[in-house]
Amino acid sequence: MVNAKTKTFKSQTKNLILIREFVMDFLSSNNVSKEDMEKIILAIDEACTNKIKHAYKFDETQDIILKLKFIDDKFIAEISDFGLPFNPGEIPVPNLKENYINKKSGGYGIFLMRQLMDSVDYEFNPNGENKIILTKKLKSSNA
Repeated sequence: MVNAKTKTFKSQTKNLILIREFVMDFLSSNNVSKEDMEKIILAIDEACTNKIKHAYKFDETQDIILKLKFIDDKFIAEISDFGLPFNPGEIPVPNLKENYINKKSGGYGIFLMRQLMDSVDYEFNPNGENKIILTKKLKSSNA
């Protein structure tokens, strides 16, 4: 069993599949349920997509650092970038009904992460690191 793993990816949309595989391998090797695994992978994919689009503005030379770990019965993913910071408190909760009627797409990333995970936290460090921390209490795991 591996209880922690870190890997750095270039901020390229083509690397999202590599990120999903990295997370799936880690969760599979720790016997995380399929239901939890699917939610975690989708939340991390959204977080990394936001970093590529918003923090780095599609600058493919930048790094996304992904740290995965277990603490007791909780899975924690720390996803860091050194791009443009943003205040998640300024992101409004989407009005799903209104957006559906108006056929508005996009703007659901943070909302989706909050629905899939137990907590979504942000840290902004003086060295320029912007970190999103996703936590999920697992239903069944050997972690």
